[in-house]
Amino acid sequence: MPEPATDARSETGRTGEYDEDHQRELATFIRTLVGAGLTVTTAITKPNCLVVSATRSDEFGLPSNYVFAYGTAGSFSSAHCATLAKVAKESRAALVIAGEASAPPKSGVVITKDDLLAKLGGPVLSLLPLEPDYAAQLVALGSSKLPSGLTGRADDLFEAYVHAGLQFLVRGRVLRYGQKRRFEALPDGLAFDNAPLMLYDCKAAESEYSITKESIRQFGDYIRDFRKRYGKYLGQPHAFLLISSTFQSDKHITGKSNELYADCHVPLVCMTAQTLAECVEIFADRPRYRMAIDWARIFVPPTVDTAAVRKQVEAREKDRIMR
Repeated sequence: MPEPATDARSETGRTGEYDEDHQRELATFIRTLVGAGLTVTTAITKPNCLVVSATRSDEFGLPSNYVFAYGTAGSFSSAHCATLAKVAKESRAALVIAGEASAPPKSGVVITKDDLLAKLGGPVLSLLPLEPDYAAQLVALGSSKLPSGLTGRADDLFEAYVHAGLQFLVRGRVLRYGQKRRFEALPDGLAFDNAPLMLYDCKAAESEYSITKESIRQFGDYIRDFRKRYGKYLGQPHAFLLISSTFQSDKHITGKSNELYADCHVPLVCMTAQTLAECVEIFADRPRYRMAIDWARIFVPPTVDTAAVRKQVEAREKDRIMR
């Protein structure tokens, strides 16, 4: 699945006059629509908004049509709202205006941009986890194998795939330090937006990754350095997350987690590439449920358990609050 273009086109076919921040914001909006199961048919740049026509089929295969007006500058005037309402009526579509409107139209919904993204399941910052081959490629990369069709280093690609997967699960920004800073005393990344605050490290390994005393010492150094730099701004890390192909026994992981906690009061949590792939698949066709998961109860020692994620999803389905 290709990434949606970040340069929305105007009716004349010219690139919209948006700065880089707006380009990124609009790209996230389009990805979020796609991630929520909508098919984007047109995207037209207007002076103060991006107008997107999209459709989605219900459980019976019947289509629901939408016209989204995503504000980029100022509020929507009454005349503009009337025009959008006319466009939606002619398209037999529901109108959703994301932004502020001085005189909302009689038909349609006016909602803030943040609320719109939340109702769609939260921002989708990369479509990589929704690719059909994502799970298989992630698992292969975690085992230091380079899948057919991919180029580059398996360990570097594994970091990129893990970053995209975690970012999708927690519905927000996950910082990846990347290979450019590989010689600094830094983990591979930091999850802190809609997730419990965690430092994480990716270890591609052909067989099980062995957690040693040296590993724990290194992870402890990462945590102490983080506290020194950002502790007073971001607070105490919930856990140190380690992702690899497979690990030693849960008993061994628990012992090492206790060692890390004794050293710096942060537990170690392990997650296999297979588990990350399964968790992404759970939410690929129902992204809204990501916001209803208590991730602090998922990222706990010794290992992340897919069954615990499914249990929370099943409980939310029984609640019948989310649709």
